[in-house]
Amino acid sequence: MSRTPQRRAVVVGTGHRARTFTRALAERPGHVVAALCDPSPTRMAFHNRLLADAGEPAATEWEPGRFADLLAEEDIDEVVVTTVDAEHDRYIVPAIEAGCRVVTEKPMTVDAERCARILDTVRSTGNSLTVAFHLTAYSPWEGYRVMFNGSAGRLELEVEESRWQRPTTRIGSAGGALHGETAAEHAGGARLTLRPLWRAPLDIPLVTAHEAHGGGDPRMLDALFGPVDGTRPADAAAVTHPTATERDGALALAVGLAANPCFETGLPVAVAELVPGIGPDSGAHRDQGEVGEQGDQVQAR
Repeated sequence: MSRTPQRRAVVVGTGHRARTFTRALAERPGHVVAALCDPSPTRMAFHNRLLADAGEPAATEWEPGRFADLLAEEDIDEVVVTTVDAEHDRYIVPAIEAGCRVVTEKPMTVDAERCARILDTVRSTGNSLTVAFHLTAYSPWEGYRVMFNGSAGRLELEVEESRWQRPTTRIGSAGGALHGETAAEHAGGARLTLRPLWRAPLDIPLVTAHEAHGGGDPRMLDALFGPVDGTRPADAAAVTHPTATERDGALALAVGLAANPCFETGLPVAVAELVPGIGPDSGAHRDQGEVGEQGDQVQAR
């Protein structure tokens, strides 16, 4: 672990989504991307160009097979895991064991065995894991509607991220819209309507953004790495809001993990039995308060 004022970070997996984290670390004081880890020299070279564009020094480039050496030789404090989902645990576990702070993309992992391995490592070391998020695809229509009824009337919010999408005819490289970095081709909008009792409805103006996951990415990055100094004011709510931990990541997988054995046997599957350590009394480290009991007795049918 380094003793410098800046936290030395490695970005593991330098694909499309990793660009968000490389740029975020480069523009934030107190962080430096010291290393990159990926099987592709071409992808790592692209990320080093991102660092150069941000006025940052080049990061050293490492093959995945030397990850343990990387952690030691580069004095790594912080590990950002943005590899393919099935490879997450390969880097999360040794990084936690080395005492690094670890941030991983969602999903945390892909099956019950890997999930249990991560939870066991957290429990045995007393360290923790932070789970970010990603957006894997746009559906033909994507959005949501929320209504609040009260004693004085009704408040309605309708958000359309994507009004419609063209069918996919071939597999190509992922674009910014697919990853939420830019607006979708047929992006919709947002409408907030107040319907007071016995009076005409009122349309309330909104400021919205489609890129950066509807403005969510800057808030998430503030919560993970702190605010950008001097370029914009920090979002105080984002900085102080608890981030998702390893247990949150496991609970997010719960129904899917239970579904496969349920399909095979046709019987209910108790998540707590499928993934030991997922319960609230597992002993896993939490410094952000306990979550509720919902999800602990989830069964798939």
